[in-house]
Amino acid sequence: MVRILLETELVRATTPGNYQSESVPLPVSFFSREAEIVRDCQKGDFITIGCHLYGSRFEATDGTIKHGVHIIADQVLQGARSPKELCAR
Repeated sequence: MVRILLETELVRATTPGNYQSESVPLPVSFFSREAEIVRDCQKGDFITIGCHLYGSRFEATDGTIKHGVHIIADQVLQGARSPKELCAR
């Protein structure tokens, strides 16, 4: 298993014609073949992945229930590429 912190950019409309963007870090888990592909990724590499969401439930000792989401990679559609490699295409 390999876990990476994938940073993506969220862009949303704030008012008609105006947009706001923010970086959103997301932890993603890779298993098997997919883990081998991304094992050597470095900060700044670009990858394209297909994922599914896996819901989780945790019940604390005080009875409080919390829910979470795990992001599990199904496919690596494009392996790691540096920004320079992408611009050269």
